[in-house]
Amino acid sequence: LVKAHSSGTMYHGQNPKILHGIGYVAKAQSETLQALLSEAFYVLGKLYMLMDRDHVGLITFNNFIHFMHDAGLYGEQITKMQNIFVGVDIDRNGTLDLAEFLCMMFSWGASGEKFDKIFGGCMENALVVDHAFRIMSMAWAKYDSDRSQALEYSELIGFLKAELPDAFSFATAVVDEIYPESIRSVHPLPFRSFMHLLFLLFQRLPGSKSSQIDEKIHEEPDKGGAGPQSAKWKLYVSAFAGLEADFMSLDKSKDGMIDIIEISQLVDLRPTYEKLDILTRLENKFRMVDEDRNNTLDFYEFVALAFLMVQDGTYSE
Repeated sequence: LVKAHSSGTMYHGQNPKILHGIGYVAKAQSETLQALLSEAFYVLGKLYMLMDRDHVGLITFNNFIHFMHDAGLYGEQITKMQNIFVGVDIDRNGTLDLAEFLCMMFSWGASGEKFDKIFGGCMENALVVDHAFRIMSMAWAKYDSDRSQALEYSELIGFLKAELPDAFSFATAVVDEIYPESIRSVHPLPFRSFMHLLFLLFQRLPGSKSSQIDEKIHEEPDKGGAGPQSAKWKLYVSAFAGLEADFMSLDKSKDGMIDIIEISQLVDLRPTYEKLDILTRLENKFRMVDEDRNNTLDFYEFVALAFLMVQDGTYSE
């Protein structure tokens, strides 16, 4: 036995990398849906941020597969999870936002699979998520009377009032944000938006641990504004500013070019067990973007390198 994260002791079959990344062991105060979801959403939020290896507020397919392998899922389980990923990726952009991620986790449990490996072998976290989703599913079925996987406004309010009575007084603002009157008069609330709504509600409850979850994971790049005033434009401006700063910090010789040695020096700071994997992928991608084959990258080639590395979650590393 060796000391682990806040659970105290780590046992055979547990994954120290995932346990440390989540750094929390769930313990619901009661068996009520509110108590269970409070703990479940917190550990799911931590898991979401752990899968988002480049901290961009989205989980790419490659990041997802990398995490599944780290967690010890192989063969049929990987194939099953891939199919769920594709199924919940509503906008078909190859990434999952928070709401899609929550739906993926719910679908995984609903398919009869367990969460233990996904949570690094922490049975407490796995069980609280499984239990919360089971009770929530039964509660949802009472209000989704036509089995449409969507709730009318009156059904949603009925669910919140009856199933989450202590949280209901804080629900109005979140409901108006996720399900405004202009939409509720035309369309029922789909399950994806319902999951997002619940997460936000628990995040905003006074004293909630979920308030610690990075607010950036809720941003929607396509929401609001046009042109330079749009959220997506501002996101790109911020991203390129970050890339410029990274390029300048890597360019030790200040000649406007960087080489593989300058980048590799940063990888040397990583733990030994990660270093070889990162260097192998880095060198391969470096060759792919070095169009003039001079073994150096200008800024625009560096941007191409960053794009490739973000896709498999190695840019931040």
